[in-house]
Amino acid sequence: MKYEHRQFHFDVLAGMTSSTFPFRNHQCGIRDALLQGRYELQECSASRDNEALFGGWGKIRLPDLVKDESVE
Repeated sequence: MKYEHRQFHFDVLAGMTSSTFPFRNHQCGIRDALLQGRYELQECSASRDNEALFGGWGKIRLPDLVKDESVE
């Protein structure tokens, strides 16, 4: 995989909504910065509070596991 495409995959795995124009515009800027050496790869390239990139899902976390104490 090309170096300049890796951040795209990291961001999708981090939960960004990838089918939007704000996401596409954000990724173009990140890719250009990577190619120019002005940016380093990160786990996620934006704050999870950015609803334009996370579509409101950025603040959602999985609940803690509940121990099932039922006897079958």
